[in-house]
Amino acid sequence: MKTTLAALAIMAITLIACSPSREINVEVIDAQLVKVDTIFRSSDNPKQQLTWRDSDNIEYVSIVSMSRAYQLGIVMSMLRPR
Repeated sequence: MKTTLAALAIMAITLIACSPSREINVEVIDAQLVKVDTIFRSSDNPKQQLTWRDSDNIEYVSIVSMSRAYQLGIVMSMLRPR
């Protein structure tokens, strides 16, 4: 019984050690809200389209519900691929 458990433990450790490691290739940036639009993807459920701009003048778009109001000029942290 002990030898079976030891063999299973060795196999589990080997499988965990041989699994590929994944590296996260993103960086955290600060982006400023520059534009808020209302879009109608379906007629009964409007959404807000938020346009963000970072320090490199790259624009990002996010779509959120109408339940929260966002002020222009706020700065939030975002993840950007490296």
